[in-house]
Amino acid sequence: WEWFVCVIGAPDKLRYFLGHLFVEAAGRRHAAMSGHIGDLSSEQELTLKKFRERVGDVLSSEHDDPYLLRWLRARKFDLAKSEQMLRRHMDCRQKWQLDTAADWEPPEVLTLYQPGEFFGEDREGAPVYYDVTGNMDFKGLLKSARRYDIMKKVLRNGEICTRVLDEQSRKHGKVIDLVTVVMDLSGLGWHNLWKPALDLFIEVHSLVLSVLSDFVFLMTRFSEQNYPERLKANYVLNAPRLMSVLYGMVQPFLAEETRAKIHILGRDWRDVLRKHIDPDQLPVYYGGNATGVNDDPTCGICQGGVVPKHYYLSEMGHWVKDDPQRKTATVTAGHSMDVAVEVTKAGSVIWWGVKTESHDVSLGLFFQKSSSKHSTKDMEVIVPVERVDCSLAPEESHHVCSKEGTYVLKFDNSHSFIRSKKILYYFYVLKPEQQQS
Repeated sequence: WEWFVCVIGAPDKLRYFLGHLFVEAAGRRHAAMSGHIGDLSSEQELTLKKFRERVGDVLSSEHDDPYLLRWLRARKFDLAKSEQMLRRHMDCRQKWQLDTAADWEPPEVLTLYQPGEFFGEDREGAPVYYDVTGNMDFKGLLKSARRYDIMKKVLRNGEICTRVLDEQSRKHGKVIDLVTVVMDLSGLGWHNLWKPALDLFIEVHSLVLSVLSDFVFLMTRFSEQNYPERLKANYVLNAPRLMSVLYGMVQPFLAEETRAKIHILGRDWRDVLRKHIDPDQLPVYYGGNATGVNDDPTCGICQGGVVPKHYYLSEMGHWVKDDPQRKTATVTAGHSMDVAVEVTKAGSVIWWGVKTESHDVSLGLFFQKSSSKHSTKDMEVIVPVERVDCSLAPEESHHVCSKEGTYVLKFDNSHSFIRSKKILYYFYVLKPEQQQS
């Protein structure tokens, strides 16, 4: 679906996507061995040994050979690229606090209306994830939750996926490291093609490859950086006709291994699911026998739906203009605005947030040791400048400061040559002793 959206809305992303298809096809068609435990060439075994030695400083006891092989397969056993990928993932784990993400409680609106759940297993023991993308209220979710929370919930799913795979491996006494996905696109229509929400949706899912296919993510910037090589099979239900046509166009360019994972099903999809998933492990809603609490035919799998307006942040009194913590400013067209705070104690946390009156603005965070004024071009980049659409809901985040010095938040409107942006924002520091309260 993310691929489908990119094709519809962004030709440059389509070109990027197709280029990756050729690379993927060339790389995988010539691979002699699968790169899984028990199917390694002597060269792959040597690469695995070297990889463990090179990244040993970031590994812990649970990082076994199957774990390392996922990163190697994702970069076709290129040692340098695999190391870079794994180290970036470790940085991501720290930034998003992923060690505890599986136990993090998302806001209520995301629990009730951002669909996607694990339930049951397929006939070979692989866990099954149900992705009800078609019934997702993109606009409602973006109006009701911070981008940070939406993104963290998707990453949380990646961590839950890892936990579920570990449980399945122990249950069956063998390594199970792949996920079967049932993607339900029922209800998908043109009303879903709302650009601000789709931009976020693509950005969010590009962080995770735990529950969707390699095919879906080949064109995204961070396609496999955090949960690579997790997909066993992706069964797509109720796909719009156009998606089937577009998939048919690119299918010849896909590697055989990738093609084998993607199944766009027709009206007999219930029979196909029962072939691969025991009916007792398949919800009644999807053609099986399993029911949940009070005979729930969906077995508790979130079905999304329209987000009630009382969840909208603007309806809850958030970000009112008379809040003394908020400040107002106008970032003129073609220019940027810098706001600085001084951090006098390491371990302090800086918090920031911004909401535009309309349209988007770019945000970035920079650091310098001295307090003298310099261009951000000469400063250390903490958070790269990136455009965010925060007209419907605020963009909020924080950074734990490991160093004392000056931190500069940049509001960048240089991408807009005509339109100035009115913003409401905050930017402040909490010292370690203040964080307790």
